[in-house]
Amino acid sequence: MKKFFIVLLVITLFAFLFFFYYFKNNMEPLSQSKELITFSVGRGDSLTVITGKLYEQGLIKNELIFKLYGRYEKLDSKLKEGEYKLSPSLNVKQIYSLLIEGRQELVSVTIPEGYTARKISKILEDKGVVKADDFLNAIKSEKILQYYNIPFKSAEGFLYPDTYSFQEDYPAILVVESFIKNFYKNLKEIYPSYNKLTSEQLGEKVILASIVEREYKSVTEVKTIASVFYNRLNINMMLQSCATVMYVLTEELGQAHRDRLYFEDLEVVSPYNTYLNLGLPPGAISNPGYNALDAAFHPDSTDYIFFVVRDRVKGLHRFSSKYSDHEAARLDYLSGFESKK
Repeated sequence: MKKFFIVLLVITLFAFLFFFYYFKNNMEPLSQSKELITFSVGRGDSLTVITGKLYEQGLIKNELIFKLYGRYEKLDSKLKEGEYKLSPSLNVKQIYSLLIEGRQELVSVTIPEGYTARKISKILEDKGVVKADDFLNAIKSEKILQYYNIPFKSAEGFLYPDTYSFQEDYPAILVVESFIKNFYKNLKEIYPSYNKLTSEQLGEKVILASIVEREYKSVTEVKTIASVFYNRLNINMMLQSCATVMYVLTEELGQAHRDRLYFEDLEVVSPYNTYLNLGLPPGAISNPGYNALDAAFHPDSTDYIFFVVRDRVKGLHRFSSKYSDHEAARLDYLSGFESKK
């Protein structure tokens, strides 16, 4: 019996020494190479995901040891999202230190409400965050569209306008994901049961919100304007949104934005032209903010089907349920406009 315990003790000791050597060896740098490798930690990436990417990119020796160390030291919840320059010459402790400190120079980027993806891409490129073409390609990623339940050919409409902080030369996919995740975060406040909608139902709400975003000026009217468009849809009336025509001219035809449209503009052929096509356009025409999204999900209850500007400076309108009242309001506005010339 005594020999058995001695043998067991020796085996245990050897096992401990072996594991100690194995652990210590795999905590060391993979190589002496000083080559800097760009490594990205995405928002919400788990320790397992991060470890896998480190191993795939040739930055650590052993996935298991890297994870065991992180969990033992309770570092897995402290890793910061971002893009890092790492080297195979760093040991495990040094890599954790960099990912925890997250020392990166961030660029502040403000995306205005109602901007299109093209305009957003220019802002991002001007700020040095990502190249415009890379961003515009990323919003069409099939993986992104499927994962986030986006029923369009791109993420246009889901790029939530807000102020963000990014690193320079940040991966385009991560930039797009930041916008989309922020979209859903705010949508959850607006409509908590949004996940019960089909992708088609969600898409329709986003399209309408994108139109409302480009039509309203005063927040006091945003839900009333939304009600007008819903009322038109309900009676199979064309939406006749000037904003959709402007989208065709600027985004599809590449023309400069202008303050007014002409009658010939209303006849430009495009599925986005709601003067020629019944129902909603096939996709969003802008990226709506909180107020427009809220209006699309919670419109006022009205019988209005017309509205016309009554105060261009304040962005206010007159709403009507009868065409005769609408025409009178339109002529009234035009007479005042002409008298100021």
